[in-house]
Amino acid sequence: ALETLQDFWQNFAVAFEPELGQDNNLPLTKRVQGACSPYSVEVGDSQSEGVRRLAEITLKSRVRSLFVAMSGHDDLFYSVADVCSSTRAGLHIDRKLVPVFAPPDSEAPMNSYLLDFYKHGQQKALTKYNGIKPDSVWPLLVEFDLCIKALLAAMERRALIAREWDAIATRDVIETFTSVSQRFHSQLKAIAV
Repeated sequence: ALETLQDFWQNFAVAFEPELGQDNNLPLTKRVQGACSPYSVEVGDSQSEGVRRLAEITLKSRVRSLFVAMSGHDDLFYSVADVCSSTRAGLHIDRKLVPVFAPPDSEAPMNSYLLDFYKHGQQKALTKYNGIKPDSVWPLLVEFDLCIKALLAAMERRALIAREWDAIATRDVIETFTSVSQRFHSQLKAIAV
């Protein structure tokens, strides 16, 4: 998902480069600095060897803020939070709108608690075997239940505009998501009692 997000924003930045303008505002003070786009530096014969060499080794960044890029970062991102916190002026990425699940503690490895709950529906097992705090189990499961419902609603809306050639595939996906959603929700209701 992260690679897809990176590719999308890189293509977006290229396609709308004239509208985005130069990324030459400092992040906190918003002070405008001189032309600083690494893409505006042209290596020509009239430049000194030092300027030519610097232009060749400059990290090229279209998505990441050039201010952040000065510290040695290019458009290779390590997490969704990294993308959202270091994009250039004009690109606004809201973390809540990126369809990627992260564990509550970003340092913790992902585990299979959702799959486990889907299989057995036992809250105590999630605490014991998946290392989730007892008071965190319910909110995590409710959040995922709502996410499944949101995905299902989005697919149903998309199905309304689906072309004839992919209507069958879309219907199958919707039926599968409906089944998963209903089963997950019924198991969630069972532990709420």
